[in-house]
Amino acid sequence: MKYRPEIDGLRSLAVVPVIFYHADPQWMPGGYVGVDVFFVISGYLICTILLTDLDLGRFSIKTFYERRARRILPALFFVMLASLPFAWAWMPAQALKDFAQSLAATVLFGSNILFWSEQNYFSPASELKPLLHTWSLAVEEQFYVFFPLILWALWRFGLRVVLGCFVALGLISLIAAEWAVRNEPSAAFYLTPFRTWELMVGVFCAIISFRREVPANQYLAALGLGLLVYANLFFTTQTPVPGLPALVPVLGTGLIILFARPATWVGLVLSNRVLVGFGLLSYSAYLWHQPIFAFARLRSPLPPDAPLLLALIVLTFVLAWGTWRFVERPFRVNRAGTHVSLRTVVAGTLAGTAVFVGLGAFGHVNNGFGQRVAPSGLTFDQATAMVPTGHRTDCGIDLSIHSQPDVLPLEQCRFLPDFIQPLARVVLIGDSHAEAMSSAVVQNFVDRGWQVDLLLFRGCPPFYGVTTPGTGCNGHATRLIEFLETEKAEIDLILAAFRPQGLFAKPFDNGEGGHERAVSYAVPIYEDAYLGIAPETPNVNKAQILIQKGMARLLEIGPPLMAIYPVPEAGWYAGEIIEKYAAFYDSSQYPSLSTSYAVFKDRNAPIIETLDAITSPRLRRVYPDKVFCNQAQKGRCGVIEDGVALYEDDDHISSAGTQLLMPQIMAHVDELGLP
Repeated sequence: MKYRPEIDGLRSLAVVPVIFYHADPQWMPGGYVGVDVFFVISGYLICTILLTDLDLGRFSIKTFYERRARRILPALFFVMLASLPFAWAWMPAQALKDFAQSLAATVLFGSNILFWSEQNYFSPASELKPLLHTWSLAVEEQFYVFFPLILWALWRFGLRVVLGCFVALGLISLIAAEWAVRNEPSAAFYLTPFRTWELMVGVFCAIISFRREVPANQYLAALGLGLLVYANLFFTTQTPVPGLPALVPVLGTGLIILFARPATWVGLVLSNRVLVGFGLLSYSAYLWHQPIFAFARLRSPLPPDAPLLLALIVLTFVLAWGTWRFVERPFRVNRAGTHVSLRTVVAGTLAGTAVFVGLGAFGHVNNGFGQRVAPSGLTFDQATAMVPTGHRTDCGIDLSIHSQPDVLPLEQCRFLPDFIQPLARVVLIGDSHAEAMSSAVVQNFVDRGWQVDLLLFRGCPPFYGVTTPGTGCNGHATRLIEFLETEKAEIDLILAAFRPQGLFAKPFDNGEGGHERAVSYAVPIYEDAYLGIAPETPNVNKAQILIQKGMARLLEIGPPLMAIYPVPEAGWYAGEIIEKYAAFYDSSQYPSLSTSYAVFKDRNAPIIETLDAITSPRLRRVYPDKVFCNQAQKGRCGVIEDGVALYEDDDHISSAGTQLLMPQIMAHVDELGLP
């Protein structure tokens, strides 16, 4: 096929935004759509090559996969190999075990399935996974297992039939993706069936322009570039990609491919040597950037600042140039044939696959080698043991993994005092934030002679009629109400936890370098279980009404309801910071960290307003900010104090943090005259 420098320039518009987005989402909020751009480019180039081979009667599956292997594997294997010593030296046991699994999944082109399976509520943070970005390679290779064969089978019926069948396949995939972003967002993001339509847009471009050159068009090319710029600047992690909004960057890419020629100003810009140069390095740069950022974040106790991130971006492109020059090019086909023989490619592919699968299995079986000695002299297991936790009761049910249990509470989630006959009963309900408090709640109330029942569902608001997209939360709330109404105890005391994420689906940023790590799809919000609120258009007023109605339903049951107001979000991942200091530094160097009280009050104003508006003699209120943001803090909210982390991550409070709340909770118990 004829070389088009503007396509390489377009690659640079895909890879640079992705890298800047992964450095800091604020720099390029929609930069993740660069992957969508790559899918379109890939579909166009691969289909064009296959159509040419079919037309000339030289189509060969063996040749096709040889070209893919030469293009993909040498640089991929090299970057994976270079990552191994850093993973061994810097990763705690669980992270290394996860990395080992990703080694095997990556070389088998199944990493998208692995990362999809890991996306439960408490999976490791995505930005700390060195091989997370290989999910897109897996999508492409899974697609190319079947696509050449389908194209070959349809070729005999003519291009019109080929185009019609692929249009139908693309539409089915797009419809499925639009459903999935609202119901199974993690699957929509990672899995091939929901990404196929993006590759198909590239295929359409190849078929349309095959055997004839589509006339250049200044306006349509400019429109395509404008759509790409818009997506990069105005898409966010809440934009439901790869649903219908993804048409913006995908169609923009298609317009550039079809209508941007050197005769257009867009084609002229994209053919610039600088952009073409970055485009040539795009694959190697894409491979390098995620491991570099991930290992920097794993090693640094606090999030890397802007100068360091910029330096890492420069390092990415330096390594990319070296990889392109000395690894990619020798394995690629050129006019003189190949620098490396087919036998060597096959042998290297088999050997590399065997090595990485073996390493993956070895790391998995040995649970990440937690007895490795960290730079501080402690083993990684010892350093991990210093991380604060509130999830010791293991009673939080994740509806994305498990079905709703037939019996509530679970047998292991009912706690009784030693003398068996309890003085009273407390029921702790809520999501993972209530779960984080559970061990301290159990300890304090059982010591007092109470029975404690834990009814905890991660990611679910504990209100009847309120749910989150793509979950069984409303079913949980219904069963919760039934339990509270039918299993009457002498006294029920209900604790409920709240957080602002449920109202406006916006990840927290403390404005000081600490921010909640967001995934690249819509964050669940509270929505009416029957009418629904579109995930991409959260309605704060409607959500407030839903919470008030849900609270009213709980209050109707009769026992006192103790509502725990929002816990100040930290932004800093306190548990990780403690672990890193234990692993890499002297533990006496633990920093004191805090966040702005003003930021907390501004973000949580709608929730506080909602709870304050509820009037009932049965309602008691607990204010975490009065503990975490006391007057001594001088406008700050404590996160790590005197080497003790009050949080286990960026917003779930630790057992130590919960213990600070217990005097306020117990004061209400005494005020009610309870034993």
